[in-house]
Amino acid sequence: RFGEDAALWDRHMNGFAAAIAGGVGLVLLGVTLLMLLGAFFGWVMVGGVVFFLFLTVAVTVFILSGMGHDTFLRQHPGIGPCYTKEEADRFERRFPALIAIPIALLLLGLTAIIPLDAYADLRLGLGLSLDQWDALCGTLFLLCVTITATALTWAGLQYAKYGFPEEKMTPGERKVGRVWAVGMIAATALYVGLGLALDLWEQAAPIIYTVAALLCAAATILVKKDDEP
Repeated sequence: RFGEDAALWDRHMNGFAAAIAGGVGLVLLGVTLLMLLGAFFGWVMVGGVVFFLFLTVAVTVFILSGMGHDTFLRQHPGIGPCYTKEEADRFERRFPALIAIPIALLLLGLTAIIPLDAYADLRLGLGLSLDQWDALCGTLFLLCVTITATALTWAGLQYAKYGFPEEKMTPGERKVGRVWAVGMIAATALYVGLGLALDLWEQAAPIIYTVAALLCAAATILVKKDDEP
């Protein structure tokens, strides 16, 4: 019975983590395509349609997976993490790398698009205008954002799968995930709004997401004060 519960919990949580992370990836991929189609090809309307299609699919995934998770917990009362200490320890040793690598990718993406003037020869060799080159660089940066957010979401849900939040996380730390989720959603909404209203697709992306990350980091520090006696 214990083995059946362990396998059932592991299979469900793996599917739930993949669905939520995939939904996050779809939203940000839609933003990336919106920028590429609008700024690189001038297909603003097509980009908007593509973005809202991706958003619709993502919201549907969030709703279905969230309701499915609640149903699973109701149908299996008392079920939860069923891992050996060795399995939990092995994942906990991997967890820092699962966080650090996506963040490093985001920072590398930001670093790569800063010295745009240094790539002028490459731009001319590809036959791209300055606006097209900026749009391409911005798109590559947003791909880094997409991969980072998707990977961090998956890693966080895997962490929860092993039961660490219930065992080790404090009330302040439980709020951190919500802070980052709200911050990234707000950043995405602001970016799409500026892109559609002011055609700032390539200029806005690095600034908005970098500032959002810094503000979320600052908010994380404040939130963790809840843990102080």
